[in-house]
Amino acid sequence: MGISDRAWAQKVYRVPNTQQYFIGIKGGPLVSWPVFNDPDLKHDFTSSLVPGFNVAGLISFALKNSYSFQSEFGYSRMGRKVTFNDDTWTNTSTYQFLDFSMLLRRSFRLNVGENIPANWYFNIGPNIKYWMSGKGNIQSLGPSQSYSIVFDGTSKGEYDKLFYNNANRWLFGLDLGVGVNLGTLRGQHVMAEMRFMYGHTYLGNKNSVTPQSINLLGFNDSLLSNLKVLSFSLAYTLDFYTGQSKMGKSTEKEKKKK
Repeated sequence: MGISDRAWAQKVYRVPNTQQYFIGIKGGPLVSWPVFNDPDLKHDFTSSLVPGFNVAGLISFALKNSYSFQSEFGYSRMGRKVTFNDDTWTNTSTYQFLDFSMLLRRSFRLNVGENIPANWYFNIGPNIKYWMSGKGNIQSLGPSQSYSIVFDGTSKGEYDKLFYNNANRWLFGLDLGVGVNLGTLRGQHVMAEMRFMYGHTYLGNKNSVTPQSINLLGFNDSLLSNLKVLSFSLAYTLDFYTGQSKMGKSTEKEKKKK
């Protein structure tokens, strides 16, 4: 919510002019895909979409001129799907991340109906992910092979473990989103948002993965790619106003004196 929503709340709910913030939860589906910037890797690997989801808690503070600052912390599952060896092999991976986001939001009023607070907004801000774990499946002309990802380990000829050495487990990107904020009951809101996460950090470097990282003849991989993510989420929030209880106590004292 921005300053215009605070003014609306003061008029309809008679809320005092104090600092406004709201706390909530959000979640929804997403799709992710890897992007290779090296021309040779673009030729060797073909990328596809991988479905996933994310859930998070959020806290937001109203600023001046319909701006607000929002911070999010949560969990996401996303991944990548690549084909190689003339598209005869497919490697599908799913990853688990801890997510941190900080967003600056600009809101604009929507005329939905009388006494119904609503706005649309866009936001932008940095995104930080910590890569916790992962697993996947390799499909070739023969039977498929499932595997779990092992960070910084030594292969002993396993068929069910894919070793990522020197992987970048802290990933940085940029979030861009647009959405709608609709007031339901007093002090409660529902938000629907579409967001694009532009991943900047590569999943690894030139020494992160070699063809021998799993004991399958003909397997190939590279972590010289970053993730791009398109997500849709629904959020439920509760409004709070700092100093409200103190002001109520002061008013009661004044009444007793009179």
